[in-house]
Amino acid sequence: MKNENQIIVVLILLTLLSCHSNTSKKKKSFSLKESDKHDKTQDSISLQDYHAISFVYKPIININNKLYIMPSCNRWTDKDPVCAYIDLTDHTVHALLGFEYPSFPGADNKAKFSGVENDVSRCYDGKRFVYAFYYDEDIYVVSPDHKSIQRVKVKSKYIDKVKQLNDYVLTEKEMCENPNYGNFIYDKYRNVYYRIAYPETEIEKNVRPLELLMYGRKKFSIIILDQDFNTIGETLFPEYIYNSAVMFIRKDGLYISTSHPMNPDYSDDKLTFKCFTLENTKL
Repeated sequence: MKNENQIIVVLILLTLLSCHSNTSKKKKSFSLKESDKHDKTQDSISLQDYHAISFVYKPIININNKLYIMPSCNRWTDKDPVCAYIDLTDHTVHALLGFEYPSFPGADNKAKFSGVENDVSRCYDGKRFVYAFYYDEDIYVVSPDHKSIQRVKVKSKYIDKVKQLNDYVLTEKEMCENPNYGNFIYDKYRNVYYRIAYPETEIEKNVRPLELLMYGRKKFSIIILDQDFNTIGETLFPEYIYNSAVMFIRKDGLYISTSHPMNPDYSDDKLTFKCFTLENTKL
């Protein structure tokens, strides 16, 4: 949502943005297809598709009528920007080349154009973008123009070391059991950040790995960071109860979905949440 009068809709499986205005009762649409003029930036850089989904939290950010998106990684090109923006005044696309996709061990097979690099979350706190790659202990604090980059270590006490997977022969079961990180979310009401961490686990034989991935895996923790990215707490959640892929923030707290298929109280008929608040545990 851009504002109360204008909503921007991303269509599933289509590289299309649709703008709906309540005031003018008009709809404007433009595509980012390979055959379209938006396939390349003003610098003639080809971009891969962008997927705005909550499962991997990297929302479209609107700053001064510019939509900041995250094109997918492309191992087949020399210039591989993590971010680009669409200028809504003229519908031109601009790449931000100050920050490009990093490489990971086991993820350099160019038989496929991308892999685990795309497992990255992003938030914007009003001044800075923060990128958190799932297979990287560090986060990247980046200026809006993506020219200033600060790398900050944010480690979970439940993960000794992130295990790098070979994404060419990767299985869903390995992804479910592997120790790595997840989404990164900014809480504007409390001026803190939340980073999801997935400790190493072993799933039971009757559990379907793909379904488990979609619902937030077996167990997870949430690392709480202050405005300077210092860790001020971490909470480990019980197994198979909460859905770490579905959460949102309101003034009264952080809402995490309890709609996990392994939860004894799970129901297909309703989507349920529990509200969590920050508490000072210092004596």
